Amino acid sequence: MKGYKNFKDKVIIITGGSSGIGLALAHQLAKLGAKIYLIARRLEKLQVAQKSILQQISQSQVDICSLDITDKIAVQNTIQKIYEKTGKIDAILNNAGFAHPGYIEELPLEIFEKSNQINYLGSLYVTKIALPYLQKNEEYLIGFTSSVCGYKGIFGYSAYSPTKFALIGFAEVLKSELSSKGATISVLCPPDTQTPQFDYENIHKPIETKALGEGAKLMTSEEVAKYYIKGIQCGKLIVLCNFESSLLYHLNRFSRRLTDWILDGIVKKARKK
Repeated sequence: MKGYKNFKDKVIIITGGSSGIGLALAHQLAKLGAKIYLIARRLEKLQVAQKSILQQISQSQVDICSLDITDKIAVQNTIQKIYEKTGKIDAILNNAGFAHPGYIEELPLEIFEKSNQINYLGSLYVTKIALPYLQKNEEYLIGFTSSVCGYKGIFGYSAYSPTKFALIGFAEVLKSELSSKGATISVLCPPDTQTPQFDYENIHKPIETKALGEGAKLMTSEEVAKYYIKGIQCGKLIVLCNFESSLLYHLNRFSRRLTDWILDGIVKKARKK
């Protein structure tokens, strides 16, 4: 793919845009002249996020929409309203996500259902409903935030990892079907990133999961957002953000057996402690 290079005056919808990576993306895309629509459930957090962008980038155009992306009807109404207001939708960045780590024996089924509804089905609803509007443009962008857990199943993430694998699979299909029709498809696979969601996960992580993350650099949302935008502009389907996550990605593709041996060794060592 040739990449999606120009964001000036583009109408971009960002789900999960009230904090973390979504908000960092909004800040940086606003600097590039994009017209941003932030989507999240909590209106008060959206208002704070909008204010933070307007204070830093006085000429920016930022609107907010309180929305539960697992509600198909609400998604349909919101996307339609945005289009009626702006006359176009150029890009969607599916960034909303939920993760609750734990041992599979202890995780209730409700956690699996919630993970699937937000991480996969929510992104599917937004993408499918927005697609007719996106396709009115000669070029458009569909982006997803997956995870390192989206290309390698990680201990403790039985509810989360499969939904992130699903996003990569979905993106691969979209690339095959839509890239010849003007679409740029891109998937961000961030490593551990300092966000409110990361803080929540740390409360629930098994000791083995914490051990797997020890020694790896914790990235900021701003750093991850810069990698993502650069990857989009370069036309990358999979966007990796640091040495450790890139090494894991390529090592797992080269030898899954070797990767499993390394990760299993860390798990065994953590259990002995």
